[in-house]
Amino acid sequence: MLWRFAVLGLLLYPLAGCGTRSEAPDIIILQTGRIFGNIYPLETKSIAPLQYYPYIAGYVKQVRQEAEKNGSQVLLIDSGDSLGGSFASHATRSANMVAFFNTLRYDAILLGNLDASIDPAVLSQLQMPVLAPFLTADGKSPLSVSSPALTLRKGPFSVRLLSNFYGDTDPAGFPQRFPMWFGPERLRVKPVRDYSAFFQAPGSSDHIPLTLFHWMKFEPASKAPAFVDELKKNGVDAILAHRIYNSGIRDTWERQNLDQWPLPVSENILRQNGGFSIARLDLVRKGTAWVPSSPPTLVQMTANTAPADPEIITEINRLAATLKSADENLATLDKTLTEARLLPAYMKLLALRFQADAVLFSTASIRSEIPAGTVTANKLYAALPWSNPLAVLHITPAQLARSAAMTGHAVLQKKNPPAETRLLTSLFFARLLQDRLQLPDSALEIIPDSNEFENAKAMVKARPSSLADASIPEGWSYATAP
Repeated sequence: MLWRFAVLGLLLYPLAGCGTRSEAPDIIILQTGRIFGNIYPLETKSIAPLQYYPYIAGYVKQVRQEAEKNGSQVLLIDSGDSLGGSFASHATRSANMVAFFNTLRYDAILLGNLDASIDPAVLSQLQMPVLAPFLTADGKSPLSVSSPALTLRKGPFSVRLLSNFYGDTDPAGFPQRFPMWFGPERLRVKPVRDYSAFFQAPGSSDHIPLTLFHWMKFEPASKAPAFVDELKKNGVDAILAHRIYNSGIRDTWERQNLDQWPLPVSENILRQNGGFSIARLDLVRKGTAWVPSSPPTLVQMTANTAPADPEIITEINRLAATLKSADENLATLDKTLTEARLLPAYMKLLALRFQADAVLFSTASIRSEIPAGTVTANKLYAALPWSNPLAVLHITPAQLARSAAMTGHAVLQKKNPPAETRLLTSLFFARLLQDRLQLPDSALEIIPDSNEFENAKAMVKARPSSLADASIPEGWSYATAP
């Protein structure tokens, strides 16, 4: 498999083995991220055979033991896009991730754009603070349990953590890369850009705070953007980067040279990897400054890195029965259903279920083919790993034609759509189109209690033979944008 060869790219990074540091650090920062809910009981290996979380837990325990000997502090954070995204997190309502984070005693959890639909009840079960780099139009956090920044204590040190999404990029330039809403109320949000209120001293002058800038969706250039110099001037000591791989290339590990940046960067390369790496940054305080005691490292999580931790295995195995019962049989395929054939079949099911005149979805909505044989809920989720709400836009045929021209999208539509066309799509794309077409809120209809995957599962279960039927109904057309 390609990923096995891609992992070799990790060797470009020095390994962060315990006890190999040239100088004992004051603080060791460990950063996971983009785990995508990929924490499965080892009893369910037939569903998800590649599980790296026991080694993550083992490595964290090793580092904490190392720190205790050296008198260091350990700060453990997750960079976001971790609470959901797998069949395990869907079936357990993210109880697998809550157990993982709580058992490992994380210090903070950050939320990414893919966490927009996370149930606040899940967040309330986390035993650590939650940060989200988004604000509503009136400047408030969209979640009562989160904030854009926080200050916490690690032993004798004060640590200030600032959350960021996409640097200083203007959302208007890349609207499809920013969340269109956040939280249960689906409030429109904007990324945090003004950090002036968070640069204030935490209330005591008897210590020097360590200020960390957490940069989600990190797409670095060899030369740092100007605002990084401003961060340094305002007291930021280091950048914790959550770098997203190029979505057009599924396996990429090239290393960025960030040696010329004015601030040290701890960069975790985060892809569809199940979270099998940890970024590590060791810092020591020298006078009034915090500086790396050794270069930032990226540590791959394997049995060679650390022994599997039995405590976390036991905790996650408690969810095995729930997961097994949720993985019900839905249909049977005589032959493998390719991604190209699955998308129109899925869109046709949606059109029929919701009596739409047109259905629009990104071609990237389908994440894998479905192999021949029994189609289980887990296999369907692997192909359709989303739990976004569905919505209908009431538009004209002319506006539908403009919507269909969006690059990378597929449209299934009646050849002669009515004057008021019901366009069905995910809420994200509905909001995006609403903005582009300058439609009033009255044109947007959110389907109550809708969930993309749950709808797909119900439709397939009701009509198992329909899954493989990608034929276009008479009087309809199907096309993908170039």
